[in-house]
Amino acid sequence: MEKIAIFDLDGTLINTLFDIGASMNRVLERHGLKTHPIDAYKYFVGNGALKLAERASGNISHDMNIQLCEEYNAEYGANLVCDTKPYDSIYDMLNALTQAGVKIGIFTNKPHADMLSLVDKLLYMYDWFDMNGQKAGVPLKPYPDVLLKMTENFDGAKKYFVGDTIVDIETGKNAKFTTIGCAWGFRGKSEFGDADFVADYPMDVAKYIIED
Repeated sequence: MEKIAIFDLDGTLINTLFDIGASMNRVLERHGLKTHPIDAYKYFVGNGALKLAERASGNISHDMNIQLCEEYNAEYGANLVCDTKPYDSIYDMLNALTQAGVKIGIFTNKPHADMLSLVDKLLYMYDWFDMNGQKAGVPLKPYPDVLLKMTENFDGAKKYFVGDTIVDIETGKNAKFTTIGCAWGFRGKSEFGDADFVADYPMDVAKYIIED
């Protein structure tokens, strides 16, 4: 049976936390707002850049958060890979899946252009059947619209969504995919609720999908 594995990006395939946090801290500092330890950004990310700005800035106006979001997007876009790299064994996992004939894709709430740049720099060696980041007018996770669109021509295939936050698990459940939580990501096992499987290491993901 054909199998399709779609992955979240940040906290799942690559560790982007330092560059995200450092970029937002520079924007906050520019406006005289409180900055945060990098680890705090584990709980700010996951719902798109505007929500990141809202969580990082605290209780300020919507218009100001929009401005912070725009400045953050520019700042982060210029600093995508200062300290960003794939998690250990990610390449081994992706190699195992592709060698087993599993189709792989990406769906992230990160802006689409940033996602493409990161894939081009760090994950360019794989044949991704489809990749989607945040686009104007397209619902973000946990809405399942993008997952369903990505897989609309794969009737009968086994479909998996792999991520590191409860938002990812909710997205996969909403699309009726098998859901896999990644314990090495930003949040840890407490995030995964009723995930179908929780992987401690990347190769656990490959083993589960290949043997399922």
